[in-house]
Amino acid sequence: MVSVNFENLVNGVQKSKDIPFERVLYAIGIRYVGETVAKKLAKHYKNIDALQNASLLDLILVDEIGEKIAQSVIEFFENKENVKIIERLKQLEFN
Repeated sequence: MVSVNFENLVNGVQKSKDIPFERVLYAIGIRYVGETVAKKLAKHYKNIDALQNASLLDLILVDEIGEKIAQSVIEFFENKENVKIIERLKQLEFN
């Protein structure tokens, strides 16, 4: 019975790694980034590294992303604790 529960846990973790980038982006909690904005950012940047390296101007130029959202994204990645979380997710092979 224990091995079945462990196997279910491992399978659940593996499935969670397949969550689309926009859902992970929404889930990490960047202020003002809801589901729609997360989809737009994910479509434009394709991965977290590209988003993290985007400048304020780059972000503002994304369709429907204004200065308020762009600044929030920049501030999110300036926070060392947030960057640690992102690095941990990458180590766990999340999208």
